[in-house]
Amino acid sequence: MSYEIIWEERGCYVRYFGHVDDEELARVRKECYGDRRFEDVLYILNDFRDCESLSTSPLRLNQRAVGDMFAKILNDKLKVAVVTDNPEILKFADSYKNAAADAYEIQVFASLEEARHWSRALA
Repeated sequence: MSYEIIWEERGCYVRYFGHVDDEELARVRKECYGDRRFEDVLYILNDFRDCESLSTSPLRLNQRAVGDMFAKILNDKLKVAVVTDNPEILKFADSYKNAAADAYEIQVFASLEEARHWSRALA
């Protein structure tokens, strides 16, 4: 397992580390979206700063975007942040942002401090 999920008062913080693949991304989504707290959170912070590599496919990326459309039914106020300065993961984040644009607002940040500032401003 290359991630940890921490539920916070107003959101969910997910830290990825090591090598992350499609299966782990799917497990995170299942754990977050399937949790009773999901309906009440305002944000999910996906922190990839400790992720060494990410292995995903365009097909799985599009499947995630479709899943997000269904998850929006449970929580239409959710916003998503991706934290990384890794070029490989930035490319993934941009693709995900474009694919899931109809589901959630997705922001990409280079630092956790910037993402935390953004999350505190959500009302």
